[in-house]
Amino acid sequence: VSDLRAPTPSAAAELVVPVKEELMHRRNLLLKQLQARFGQYLRNRLNIIRNLTKHLTNPRKRLDDLALRLDDGLMRLTRSFKQSVLQNQQQLFWLSERLKKSSPRHRISTLRDFVSHRKEKLLQLMDTLININRLTVKESNGRLNALNPLSVLDRGFSITRTLPDKAIITDANTVSPGQLLEILLARGTLTCRVEKEKFDGKKDDI
Repeated sequence: VSDLRAPTPSAAAELVVPVKEELMHRRNLLLKQLQARFGQYLRNRLNIIRNLTKHLTNPRKRLDDLALRLDDGLMRLTRSFKQSVLQNQQQLFWLSERLKKSSPRHRISTLRDFVSHRKEKLLQLMDTLININRLTVKESNGRLNALNPLSVLDRGFSITRTLPDKAIITDANTVSPGQLLEILLARGTLTCRVEKEKFDGKKDDI
């Protein structure tokens, strides 16, 4: 801008208009790209949570509640982001109108600084929203793992089922000698046959 000269203020304004339009075009393009990438990121995070819920069959109600909370948080974050972008657009339009009535060189420099500052604020806002969403996903994953009935297997417990109907056994009185059983471990399964049973609550060999 400092290398250009104009014989009159009107001619200077005519030189400035294309620069202003180019800045606004770049601004709009950056905003659209930012919105698209941020929306895609949130959708990917949501798909990950939904895929995790498909692998759990119990408790269904708790998983549905977590999914609803995540959807609600996504809507509120998206609405807040759009509102911030709209406010920035309105402020930029107001400054553009003032630019037409003021010194082009000074106003263009001010507008450039403003756009740079707003760009940094938008990037900071995006990082904040991403961090909030990351914490939400991490918290949801922790809750899902805590609610997973198979997680107790990693602590040395096992699940015993009858074969071939695979009914879970909680009482020795429900099995009989010679019955075929399947024992689910944290890694792998065992197939055993009952030799005897006791009903006094004490463990016995199978």
